[in-house]
Order: sequence, then structure tokens, then C-alpha cells
Amino acid sequence: MKQKFTWMVWVCAVCLWTFAACTDHEPECNICDEQPDGPGVWLSFDFNDEQQTRSTLQSSEVNYKDVKEVYLYIFEGNTADAKCILAEKVGWKSNITQKHWISADLKEGVEHTFLAVGCDRKQEINSTYGFPDIIEKGSKLGDCMAKVQQGMTQNDIAHEQFFVGTLSKTVTNAVEDVALTLRRKVAGILVYLRNIPVKVVLDGRDQPVEKLQVRLHTNQNTQLPLWKSNPKVEVFGNTPLDNSDILFNVDLKNAGFTANGEYYTKDGNDSILAGSYLAGAYLLPIAKTANQATLSVDLIGTYTNNTGTITENHILKTYEVRYTPKDAQEGTAAVTDFDIKENTLYAIGKKLSNSTTSGDKPADLSGNLLELEILPWDTVHLNNVFPTVIAPTSIEADFNDDKYIFNSWNDSLIITIKPAVDKNPGNKKPWMLKVNYEPGNKEYQEKPTDWIHFETYDELGKFAAWTNEVNGDGTKEVKIKVMINDYAVRRNLPADNIYTEADIAKFKNDIREATLEVYTYDGGVGESKKPYTLRIRQYNTLTVYSRGDKHGKGAAYRGISRLDFGCEYDKQLGEVIVSNSAMIDWGYFTTGNAYVSGDNPMDYKDGEVTSDHCYERMMKGAWGSHAYKGSAIQRLTRRFIHLKTVDMNGKKEVVDMNEVDPEKHEREKNWYLPAFYEMWGVSLTFGANYEAFGHKLDQAYWTSSGDNGWYKDAYIAKIGVEQANMQRDKNNSYHAMYMVHFDEKQ
Repeated sequence: MKQKFTWMVWVCAVCLWTFAACTDHEPECNICDEQPDGPGVWLSFDFNDEQQTRSTLQSSEVNYKDVKEVYLYIFEGNTADAKCILAEKVGWKSNITQKHWISADLKEGVEHTFLAVGCDRKQEINSTYGFPDIIEKGSKLGDCMAKVQQGMTQNDIAHEQFFVGTLSKTVTNAVEDVALTLRRKVAGILVYLRNIPVKVVLDGRDQPVEKLQVRLHTNQNTQLPLWKSNPKVEVFGNTPLDNSDILFNVDLKNAGFTANGEYYTKDGNDSILAGSYLAGAYLLPIAKTANQATLSVDLIGTYTNNTGTITENHILKTYEVRYTPKDAQEGTAAVTDFDIKENTLYAIGKKLSNSTTSGDKPADLSGNLLELEILPWDTVHLNNVFPTVIAPTSIEADFNDDKYIFNSWNDSLIITIKPAVDKNPGNKKPWMLKVNYEPGNKEYQEKPTDWIHFETYDELGKFAAWTNEVNGDGTKEVKIKVMINDYAVRRNLPADNIYTEADIAKFKNDIREATLEVYTYDGGVGESKKPYTLRIRQYNTLTVYSRGDKHGKGAAYRGISRLDFGCEYDKQLGEVIVSNSAMIDWGYFTTGNAYVSGDNPMDYKDGEVTSDHCYERMMKGAWGSHAYKGSAIQRLTRRFIHLKTVDMNGKKEVVDMNEVDPEKHEREKNWYLPAFYEMWGVSLTFGANYEAFGHKLDQAYWTSSGDNGWYKDAYIAKIGVEQANMQRDKNNSYHAMYMVHFDEKQ
């Protein structure tokens, strides 16, 4: 999505830093008010050029961490063979403004290396990595390693961080001033997930999801060098820990999740959204393996194959986490193999603060793609939970606007307007949201407008009206419902159904486009020149030629949806997802066709006529009409939405043209299950080009036409088959296609 960089800062609030307060007095000596006698070192610290004293990876599994102890090691020389001449605990008081006096008689004119280690636990608590005893007098600089100690586990690694600072300095005085910058030597993994599927379709079967795991491409490391001979070269860990590649392993039911409908549910609280999983862990740096996904999320459950063999703890689906570098050129493909580097946070999902869910955006498992944010801890500066960066008002949505294209029928989406961020938290900036329409398929040289609108509500939360513009005062996040019209405009078909490659490309890319734009007002005066944008694209219907016009009056043109019943587009990849419910029964199990429709046979030429007749009989309570409910005819009936801006008594208002027309009143327009001749027309229209439009040879589709005299039978049509009389048992399951009439004026 465009302009995501502003929000990459926000995610790091999960790594909350508390800044030390600035003081006007001189730094304290941890021993006395004046410099002690004799040679030594005045030692001071900073954290990444900011006065940061502590940091945390906020999650349900990683608690608050801060620097509890600091140890200093001095080496005579700056090579791997340099020996440690002093190992001492610094009198740390969690105040980086203080100076620390270290008594040490250092040789003047000789270069020394100062190495400091900051730990998040007191010395009396066993360190996972063996601090401070892993370095002692006589130790060589090149041998200084953080080592996971015997008896320590993967869980210990996940819950401990440490900091390291080094400096080489030639001693020129008896008293030296040494300032060290401490940086994390560990990496952080944050995982925040939602919409965990209850089941996965694999090998044509519903397979229950029971567990979730987050997996590394290799086992975790247990050792890491503390000193770099070349500071510009990345250093990774070594000596893998057996069976440590699984970062998180969650038995969903035991973790409080409940299988409810399509996705697992779980109560939320003040720090985590309902139905979500949140976890975090530290680990030592790991080098990537080329062409192998560094991070993956697996859905695990009991698998049953086509022969009935059952396998427990089977990986049913894998999401390979991908990453696009911030400095990558446009069009650069995302990668799944990347290094896990020190002092870096790898975030799957966005978590702003551990004390609130405001602004949270867990990664969505309803699609097939997980995106990663990689954030150097050095480059993000926070004052408590408030970013010090300036960011304009922005739009947040749950789809990838570079890939996702809305289907031709009406749709709605919820967007979140994020208020502008200023250096002064009290400076709130108003904003304005509107739509900018752009041409779609340039082959048609049109600029369709007025097909996107916003819903507004009164003080009681009840729907008030549709509008073309929304304004906000910038004081808080605002959620807005966006309405998208149906898109059904007739196109001219190629003569004699002879499709060229250009014809196919034109129809496949018959898309209209617009952008949602939110403008930030500077001090409430003038709007920003460059708005934050979100692209909205929508497919037109595919035009088909039908043998049957309305009420049987000759031939006609119809529009069909790009998606069949039970199908959807992946919101991240834009690819078609065929659900396990994409094939349905025709219905009418308790009565025959005649009792449902009142006609025997039903209409062969116009499925909307049949649909309307069935609905009207059901509303009247006619004999046998109750079977209409749940039938394919009822399930394929979908209201056609056409919102339009009109002049009402001198005022511009948005109205539903199905309900209000300034010229005439018409009955509602609907999508419907096609009649037999209409569905046959789909096959005939595309001829041998059916595959180009997502159809398969011999794929069977239901029609709304019942067989004359046989209650158990209804007609189907097959793609690529020119055959007029194909009746099938209505208890069988087949695909179903949405169809719509074009407006007569078109």
C-alpha cells in the first residue's frame, strides 16, 4: 500500500523506550562527590545517541526488560589477541547521566579496547549467556562470546536481551574519559495474528486446524561473538541448539481459542484484540539460507487423505513470510530469505502499545500472504508511546491495493482514518476524505464517476445518509464504511466470437479505478498538497450473448460476475480463492418445481423472471413455496446497488436508484441464477476462449430452469458444450454463476 513508511515507525511502540529525564546538575559519581585519587577511567554511556535506559518487546510472552547490571572489560590492544586486564561491575543506577569511576592504571600511549555489557537481570540471577563470568582477566578479545549456559533452554533465550558497546582508544592521560554506546546484540521477533482458520481445504477435504506454529528456517544459535574486527560486517551466531527452530507452538484450544464459524474466536482485552494471537521472543542473529523462507507460519491439524488414512500433527498450510526492502526500486519482488540481524525487530503485524489496542493491526491469516516489517531499533526514537516523527493523516485498510481488485457486484469496506502526528502531541490537524476518479480500461476511453460513497451515522449510531465527503477534527481514529456500486456496463463483443489476444486482454482488464484521498489541514487553514491515498479498483461484468431476452422477446445481452458462487479474491495476492462451499445443490427438496414457481416448466430464457416469480409466491405463502428458502435460486439472488448523486430540491444528495428515481419508480434490480438459455449463452459467447476467463471445459453450472414434468430434475449447462437438453438430479452439487440485466438505456 502506498505511503506505508509513516506507519513503520508506529509499530515500534511495541519496543517502548523510557527516556531518562534531563538534569541541570553535573553527573553523579557512583563512589564520591569528587574524583578519587590515582589513575582511572571516567565511564559514561548512551543508548543509540538518545538517553534511553531501557527497552522491551511487549507481548503476551515477553515481559518488560531493562538494564539492571553493566559490566566493563578493558583489553590492552585492539586485535583478537588483546588480553583482558580488568573485569569490573559498574555501579549502575539506571541513570545514564551519571559517570562511573573505574580504578585502572592504563599504559599511556597504548591503545586499549573498552567492552561494556548491559544485562537485563541482576548478577545474583543466573544469566542465560553466562555474564559476567564468561570474560575474566587474561581472556582474549577475539574469544569473547555470549554463550547459552548448560541447563538453559530455548525459553530462556526468548526472554533475555543484552546490550554491548565497544570502543578502541589510545590512553594519553592518567585519567581517561570513555563514552560507550550500548546496542542490543539480540534480535526480536514479534508475531500478531488474526483470523486463524478453523479448517483448511486440502486434497478436496475440510481438514481441521488444531495448532499454530511460527518456524525459523534453521535452529537457533547458542553463541555470538561480542567483538567485531570490522564493525561494518554483520556477525551471526553459531553452534545451533537442537530442536529450536519452532519459535512458538500453540495448541489453539488449550490457549483459550474456540472454533466458531470460519475462524477461531477468543475474548480480547485492553492489550490484545479479540480473536488474535500475540507473542514475542528474543534470539541471537541468524544468517539466511538462500531460497529458503527465513520465517514461516504453519497451520497444523489432523489430516485425512483420499484413502481414509489419518495423520495427526500434519502441516495443512504454510505462510512464508515475505519482506520488501524499504529502499527497493518500484516493482522489486519481495523476498522470503533474509538475515536475522542484531539490534533489529522483525514484526509480523503491528502492535503499538501493550496498554491499549488502539492502532493495532494483526497480520491476517484469511489470505495466503504475510508481510514483514524489519525495523532497526537504532533508527526509531520514541518518547513513551508518542512518536516524535511528523506524519500526515493516513488511511488504513485490510487489503493490498496493488493486487486486490473488487468483484463486479456491490461491496463495502471499513477503512480507518489515522490522525496526523505532530511533534507537539496537542497539535491536532483536521482532515478531509474524498474520492478522486480515474480512467480504468483505456481501451474504452471512459471515466466512470460517482460509484464510491461513504456512509454517515447520527449521534445514536443509526444510519443517516450516504455522502461524497467526510471531514474530521483529527482528535482520534475514525472508522468509515465505504460503499462500492455494482459495475455492469455492456461491452461490444468481437464479431463472430473471434477473439484476438488484444480482445482477451481488453476484457480481462476491464476495470474502473478511483483513489480515496485524505487531505491534512495545516493548522486548520489549508489542505495538504499531497494527500494520503488508497486505490480502489473494480472489475466490470463480462458481457455475454443470450438466446433469451426478458419475457422471451428475442435475443439479449447479459452481464456475468467475474466470480462464481462461493468464490472470492485473496485480499493480499488478488488471486481467486475457491471455497469448499463453491458447489451447491439446486434445492427444492420437499416439493416439486411447480409448487415453488407456479410454472411447469420454469422460464428457459430469463432467470430473473423465474427468481421474481418464486419470490412473489413465497411472499404470498402459496402452496409449496416455502421450499424457495435455501434453494439455489434464493441463494443466488443478490440486490443490485446503484447509489447516485442527484439534485433533490436544490441540494445534492446520494440516493439508491433502486428505490428513488427522479423520472420513474422501478422494482429492485437483482443479480440472479441464470436460466438455461442464458447459461448456455455463456458457453457460446466465449467459445474456445473459456479458459482465458477462468472457466474449465465441461464444468457444470446450475440454471434456474426446471425440467418439464420431472420434479427431481433441473437443467445444467456445461462450459464449452453446445447441447440443449441436459437435466440433472437436483440433489447433485454443481457450480453456480451470478447474472444481471444491463440497463435498457445502455
